[in-house]
Amino acid sequence: MERVSGAGAASSVEGRSGSAGAANAGPASPTPAAAIPATAAVARKLRRARLLIEYPFVLAVIWGDNDVERAPVVAGPPLVVAASPETVARGTAGGDAVTGWSEAAGCAVLAVPGIIIGVMLLRRVGAGLGVGAAAGAGAAAGIGWFYSSLLLDTSVRPVYPERVLAVADGLVTLAASRLTAQPGTWGLRWASDGRGGLAVLGPVTREDRREVVRPVLGGDPPEPGSAAVLDAGPFDPDPGARGLPFEDVDVPGPLGRYPAWFVPADGDTWVVLVHGRGGARREALRVLPALHALGHPQLVISYRNDVGAPPSPDGHYHLGDTEWEDVEAAVRYAVDRGARRIVLFGWSMGGAVTGAFLDRSAEAARVAAVVWDAPLVDWRATLRQQARNRRLPAALSPLASAVTSRRIGIDFDRFDLVRHPPAVRPPTLVVHSAGDTAVPVTASRALAAAAPALGWPLRYLEVPLVEHTASWNADPAAYERAVTSFLGEVLRTSG
Repeated sequence: MERVSGAGAASSVEGRSGSAGAANAGPASPTPAAAIPATAAVARKLRRARLLIEYPFVLAVIWGDNDVERAPVVAGPPLVVAASPETVARGTAGGDAVTGWSEAAGCAVLAVPGIIIGVMLLRRVGAGLGVGAAAGAGAAAGIGWFYSSLLLDTSVRPVYPERVLAVADGLVTLAASRLTAQPGTWGLRWASDGRGGLAVLGPVTREDRREVVRPVLGGDPPEPGSAAVLDAGPFDPDPGARGLPFEDVDVPGPLGRYPAWFVPADGDTWVVLVHGRGGARREALRVLPALHALGHPQLVISYRNDVGAPPSPDGHYHLGDTEWEDVEAAVRYAVDRGARRIVLFGWSMGGAVTGAFLDRSAEAARVAAVVWDAPLVDWRATLRQQARNRRLPAALSPLASAVTSRRIGIDFDRFDLVRHPPAVRPPTLVVHSAGDTAVPVTASRALAAAAPALGWPLRYLEVPLVEHTASWNADPAAYERAVTSFLGEVLRTSG
């Protein structure tokens, strides 16, 4: 899951990088002395070589004996500090010595600031240089660190990959893509000349190879020519956007006070709603009216590293391994205010967070039911999927897992819920879309198949076509019927 604002983009578990020896491999600008612009020819040859395409690296090309070209493969903050071949050979680019390099001329060097982490051999192509053989072990280690850093990064980088072509007569025309053609009701977050907004779009009315046309149902109509992203969360900014009364509350927790929305109702079964990695509380706005109609008070929570919430001590996500403690604090908050039973509702990494809560919390027995949407029920399977998304070799996924485990102390075995189900397994509804490219639907299918043998009353609903956490968007009425009928049946049975 990369942290992208725009839930329509398959993202959420994506990550950032480095070397096993680097203490901090965060993005940084290269030293000015090293900043030599790349030529278009070199950049074209790198792209044709199809190595590192779509990776947020900058490739430093060592040209002949003493010239350096920096060729950005994609836009984004550079991660390479380049210098002369002699400096690279000494392992001192950026000022930090790294041993083990004896020859640098004719090589491309992958590096995080101050740390040389790998070498790629080059061969001559005509009068220039092109990318040749694959990375060595040092590069693999660096990519493993890079991928791990992406995974743990808590920063938000808005991405607007779509284009608004026209707006007229209550219709918006978008450039055709797999994402803009998805069925159902969506948000369209757009930006243009310092302005922006969120429109609510209805189902596709017309499409061809170049264009997709959808009605504007509400919100801020986009401007023609603006950049945009289809957003699975079509509502902003709080439960008031859904016509619901609510209170801003602070939940006391292990790291401080966590902002939350409390939507009051008369019942004593509270729903605690937990968003995914890189998401926000607004992810829950889609389902609040349906749950409110059942009479359930709702607590839409934040957890560490969210906007307004305390940061984790190391500034990293811990992928559910510590965030569950913040859910525990929210459950205790609800119990202190009259909750007799708890329903957990989680999206994406919210599944991993609430799964860890069910396994480790003394409060887990209070949970009467669980609803998971596109849940992360096997971290390793998700990391393999994300590696494929980045066209990384499959062998690098275990390396990234090992680096991540070492950095934050997580035991990924505990997050494979088929092999290690939680200690408390209440009735659970799992909804997942077959078109999810961020969190693999195969992991949810495997959990559903294994559930009877695990003594886990689990119901599974699979939705076709749409992307990550977009099952509601595909058919809001059908989604809400599935959720409310499940909860009505389970909660009535459990008393």
